[in-house]
Amino acid sequence: MNNKESKFAFVTGTSSGIGKATGNELLSRNWEVIGAARRDANINHTNYKHLNIDLIDLNKSVNEIAKNLKSKISDEKYARIALVNNAAGAGELIRFEELDPGKLRDLYTLNVVTPVWLAGFFYKNKLKKSKLRIIDISTRAAHEAYAGMAAYCGTKASLLMSGKVFSAENIEDNNLAILNYEPGTVDTEM
Repeated sequence: MNNKESKFAFVTGTSSGIGKATGNELLSRNWEVIGAARRDANINHTNYKHLNIDLIDLNKSVNEIAKNLKSKISDEKYARIALVNNAAGAGELIRFEELDPGKLRDLYTLNVVTPVWLAGFFYKNKLKKSKLRIIDISTRAAHEAYAGMAAYCGTKASLLMSGKVFSAENIEDNNLAILNYEPGTVDTEM
């Protein structure tokens, strides 16, 4: 098996920050990468493809992701597959009682619904023999309450617990590993 063709990753939020750095690092290690973001990603590499999609708009993004990823995930040439759930929003820094329901719904969609759906989609469509690694980029806010950050703390705690449940459901699958990674404070757009 060609080393270049044996590893595939899907990274969300590749237009800047951690997502862009992760995409570039994987490419430097001979991974094939598809990235997704609302904005264009300035990643120029023959093994990189960009999906310009808004992960909040599930009606459009689910179809686009399925169309571009299903055959990759189930391709026998990939011994290793990775999903990096990086795209996220911080929401507004406001008190609990001032939360807007539409903005709250959008933040939960981006930070929880989409990454949880992606994890299930990857697991359901991968070959049993392929090693799947799911990395959820997280934060200390998943464990601690910060005043004015109810939506962000809530979404990150939800994603953390969802990963734990997914892991518990598949405890005997040695080809699955889920990591909740907290990189600490970074200077990047959200």
